[in-house]
Amino acid sequence: VEDHPFLPWVVEGLCLDPHYPLARDVLRMTLLSEDLEASTPPSLCSYIRRGRGAELGRLLARGLDSDRALARTILGRFDGDPGADFWFGLGFGAGEKARRHDRLFEGFDLLVPPEHRTRVLEGLGAYLRELFGPDPPMPKLRVASEQRAALMRGSRWPNHPAPYSR
Repeated sequence: VEDHPFLPWVVEGLCLDPHYPLARDVLRMTLLSEDLEASTPPSLCSYIRRGRGAELGRLLARGLDSDRALARTILGRFDGDPGADFWFGLGFGAGEKARRHDRLFEGFDLLVPPEHRTRVLEGLGAYLRELFGPDPPMPKLRVASEQRAALMRGSRWPNHPAPYSR
């Protein structure tokens, strides 16, 4: 089973509940994802981290103050930096829920440290590739050229639909 080509998607998807019907349920769902990560085999941890990032990205894109407060709490529970896969997932998840991709960082730029915004934008680019296909429209973001290059890199996702890898 560990070599099945869809296993990374399954593991990543275990964190995802795209509905988030009520703010009062969000804490419970994010804590379940945290518990799931604790029992994930090391060979699959990068995928669960990507899923947890996507979960938080979706919350941040909703724009609710309670979600942002929870995101700060969840980010504080990691032992150090949650890693590149987490930040990539956050961009991917935020892209899924954002109504306007050109305003991705408005309101949660304080939660995404500047050194991780490049990876977040790469995740957003990959989401746009997933949504629109091989030549997705690019949002007009006011970002540094390095960050724009990361957005483009994600949108080129050469091995789509296999799990994204650089």
